[in-house]
Amino acid sequence: MIETPRLFLRKPILDDFEPHAAMWAEPEVYRYISGKQRSREDMWQRFLQAHGTWHFFGFGYFSVIEKASGRYLGMTGFQDAMRDMEPSLVGSLEAGWVFASHAHGRGIAFEASRAAFDWARGTHPGRRVTAIIAPENTASIRIAQKLGLEAGPNVTYHDSVVTLFEGWLGEPGSPARHSSAAAVAGA
Repeated sequence: MIETPRLFLRKPILDDFEPHAAMWAEPEVYRYISGKQRSREDMWQRFLQAHGTWHFFGFGYFSVIEKASGRYLGMTGFQDAMRDMEPSLVGSLEAGWVFASHAHGRGIAFEASRAAFDWARGTHPGRRVTAIIAPENTASIRIAQKLGLEAGPNVTYHDSVVTLFEGWLGEPGSPARHSSAAAVAGA
């Protein structure tokens, strides 16, 4: 478990599913991610995926719990979604965060994501970190930039334009180091 001044971050547990599904039913949550509400079945599959990445990769999404209330706020962490896109994100720690509307505008997403990045620097140092964010999702773009990720090209993924953000994990407590085009291309 990771602790911040206001939050606990832990691996997902089964009791997190109901608040997780309720969060994903909020239009302000899915607006920039898919633009449409997902079915409960799809939410269950995504929830299981969030847990499964821990088993196979040693990283995944953390459930974020508010210390004061014990309330589930959302998730932050990393995945390798094997996305069919170019440039490829496969093999990177693809960062992501999603929070219920009651957590928006309180600095929760950055506080939790910074803690997840610090954890990753200690457990997966030197790894490439990526994120894809809708260009109009200014709140998530600010978080990515504060975490040290640098905006790259706009790319198309599932018929939507997203901006690729990336960096490299350095020492714990440091922002992500920016990559060069040569490093990204594998040169």
